[in-house]
Amino acid sequence: MPAQRLAVMLRYRVNAQRRSPNRPWEPETSGEDRDMLELIQDLPDNVIGVRASGEVDDDDYEDVLVPAIQASLQDHDKIRLLYVLGAEFTGYDADAMWDDVKLGMRTFNSYERIAVVTDAPWMRRSVKAFGWLMPGDVNVYHLDAIDEARDWVTG
Repeated sequence: MPAQRLAVMLRYRVNAQRRSPNRPWEPETSGEDRDMLELIQDLPDNVIGVRASGEVDDDDYEDVLVPAIQASLQDHDKIRLLYVLGAEFTGYDADAMWDDVKLGMRTFNSYERIAVVTDAPWMRRSVKAFGWLMPGDVNVYHLDAIDEARDWVTG
């Protein structure tokens, strides 16, 4: 499946009304109101761009990021990631953090470059402290330098 087609399918991944079967006590939300991960369009096939807003949960990982990475890895040995944590980003829930760990373990050697774009001090410190553990290059950028991050990760 071409990456562009996958990106379009994932962009419309949320039904008009959604309730997690694992969390029936949560209120129904529409895709427009939901905090989430959203794919960034118009990037080369080997670059996955994602924008986080609000609180990211495990469904976001399973519905957006995991399929995008798996699809890209079918066509490329190494991929690049542009991860934008916007001003409205508030954090991850516990299940999302666990999914992040699992995804990282499965795809650990698959990243050539990772650009993290955020003004959140805790995330910037974390990336700087632990980025050297990744086998690929990792850089962190402020939100006002998103164009620089995009140029670096796609270059």
